Amino acid sequence: MFWPGLLLAVYLLATFATMPFFRAYWQDEVQIVDWGRVIAHPESDWAATWDVHDNRPVYLISHLGILLQYHSARIFGGPAGARLSGVVGGLFAFVMILRLLRRLGLGRILVFILGLVFLLDPHFCGSYRGGRVDSWAIGFLLLSALLYVDRYERAPFALLAGASAAVGAMFWPSAVLLLPLPFALAHRRAERPAWGAALRGGMLFGVGLAATLALLLATHPRARIAVDDLLELTQSVTMVDGLSPREWVSSVLYAIEAYRKHVFVMLLSLIAAAHLLWNKRVLLPIGYLLAFLFVGATSPYGNRILYLLPFQVVLLGLSFEILRSALMRTFVGGLLVFLVLWNSVFAVVLRPVEAVRRIEARAPELLDKPFAAAVGAGPWRVFGPWQTYFPGQKLGWRSYCEMRQGTIDEAITRIDFDYAFVDRDDPDTLRIFVQRGYREVPGWTPPLYFGTSFLLLARG
Repeated sequence: MFWPGLLLAVYLLATFATMPFFRAYWQDEVQIVDWGRVIAHPESDWAATWDVHDNRPVYLISHLGILLQYHSARIFGGPAGARLSGVVGGLFAFVMILRLLRRLGLGRILVFILGLVFLLDPHFCGSYRGGRVDSWAIGFLLLSALLYVDRYERAPFALLAGASAAVGAMFWPSAVLLLPLPFALAHRRAERPAWGAALRGGMLFGVGLAATLALLLATHPRARIAVDDLLELTQSVTMVDGLSPREWVSSVLYAIEAYRKHVFVMLLSLIAAAHLLWNKRVLLPIGYLLAFLFVGATSPYGNRILYLLPFQVVLLGLSFEILRSALMRTFVGGLLVFLVLWNSVFAVVLRPVEAVRRIEARAPELLDKPFAAAVGAGPWRVFGPWQTYFPGQKLGWRSYCEMRQGTIDEAITRIDFDYAFVDRDDPDTLRIFVQRGYREVPGWTPPLYFGTSFLLLARG
């Protein structure tokens, strides 16, 4: 256990040392923090994500995670706080999967290796180190499975398992992908599960889930509007309705590209699923298949694919457990160690080195100066890309970054932007602002990460 423990310690040291400049400001962390702000301040008359048609902020139904990120950013200072929260969530999920694998009867060394496969996965690393809340959502669903496995017949555990699943869904909606996991593992140690007891356990789980959801939704200041926004978003990402054969081919190619960084664990988990099916252990492969199909029916981008990771890690562990050949166990164990080392190259070496190499383009104190010099402090209404949000918040701006349910032309008729950062490579948007009387501000020097093609425009 010494070498895996040392690897974990080095990884955490590199993660915390490079956290403020791990990456430049990016859309997901900005959007999540600002969604939390509009929940904390529902009377807000501005938002980074703006509904043009209804002239209001866009609200997210899963408000626990975004509130956590907003307050973390507010208390600890911008994106570093949100990223710190994400990393803590990653460690929470790491501990939960270690506990779950041990409850499933796997050996300590195997459990720790699988835990590192989980923690160092490229998609998962990018999520929690980039300030997203997937790690918290996954952690609570793993806690749900931990409470439910082998204890579903006991009412308190089944109720708490449902409640934990509800909390996970209120951290991030994609957590529903993991709902099959507790049920797929519930009969792990029962050769002939009592289906009556399983039905009662499932009903109690549902009661805990529904009751907790109802209580949490009651604390949401804009729950009804958030449900409408969720339905609108769901329709925009669903890819199963009305696709032509050519569109289906494009969808499959897009999915293959999205799985590119996940290819090793994906292939190994599919082999493990086939191995379990061959040995008549069908529940977990079926649960994995359901989650896989749901991901494939929507836009399969990296931060949705990572919700398959707990299934994959558990599949690998249970498949390894039933191997009888010492040679096969050695071979598969070697593959798992290779997977840990492969992921470590990116997580422990390449990503931190890249962060240090680009520190001049990512350090917050260097990113913020050009915005303070060009626009200054004040309650200015500013339209611009996501990278302008955190510098703007320090200066008291009202930042708008994405327009939904409408065009920028429609937005300008409703919002009096004082300033706009517009890419000269986007001539349509630039033309709209110029026609509305906006003029270029001379002397604007963008930060290194921002790109030299952005112009600063001011209302004439």
